[in-house]
Amino acid sequence: MPYLSYLVIGLAALLVIVSLTLGYSVHQFSNRLKRLTTGTNGKNLESAIYQLMDDHAIFQNRVERIEELGGRIDSENKSSIRGIATVRYNAFADVGGKQSFATALVSEDGSGVVISSLYARERMNVYAKPLIDFGSEYELSAEEARALKEACKIFN
Repeated sequence: MPYLSYLVIGLAALLVIVSLTLGYSVHQFSNRLKRLTTGTNGKNLESAIYQLMDDHAIFQNRVERIEELGGRIDSENKSSIRGIATVRYNAFADVGGKQSFATALVSEDGSGVVISSLYARERMNVYAKPLIDFGSEYELSAEEARALKEACKIFN
């Protein structure tokens, strides 16, 4: 029998602890609600919520327009020249100083041009070879191919 009374006392103590905890939680919630609604009535709070919803819709529209603009910029950026490299070399044994060069100008989509200059004592020749899909319909010299390879490193 004494065990039964101990059990009842223990349950009563547990109920007191639970009720105190719940009372404290309700008090905290009540304080938060008072801070939220201080200086307003129900209509002011409701209009503030609707205003926030309208503002959210406006900002969502702006974000969508910015994302669309970013997509267009990315698309245009792929066709702009971003990879540039120059290789200087001696085209002829009797000319020093690496006066000849090959310069590759290439976009991310592989279009562009390779410009080469062959320098000799008597003359200088300049050639341009168009690029499509990172290659040319004209055969590239070793120096031109090296310049193209160096220019494409930016895209990897």
